[in-house]
Amino acid sequence: MSGVLADPKPAKRYRAAKAEWAQIRAEFRRSDCCCWTCSSGWTELHHILSRAHGGDDVTVDLAPLCLECHALIEARDPVARALLRGALMPSNLSYLRSKLGEQVGGWLERNYSAKVAA
Repeated sequence: MSGVLADPKPAKRYRAAKAEWAQIRAEFRRSDCCCWTCSSGWTELHHILSRAHGGDDVTVDLAPLCLECHALIEARDPVARALLRGALMPSNLSYLRSKLGEQVGGWLERNYSAKVAA
């Protein structure tokens, strides 16, 4: 297959150490935030861009969620995913843009569609 270039290998994702995870959780607690989908108390942090797809262990790639909403998000519930998309902040979108480039709009639509079937 001469002349065909292989896709470049994706950059390694950043993996936070145990102490860094404690700092990340403390930062979310200090900000007095709640579950981004239902506004109850949060218990878990969800990677917006999954670790399997290169998402880093950084605050801008994490969304605080309660146990129930996290289960819905992981089950790809369209309503929960639309609510999470609506809660994304400019810093989250900027992070996604830096990781996905021009593909960010299509990726958001496929993974966190704002359109929910009636």
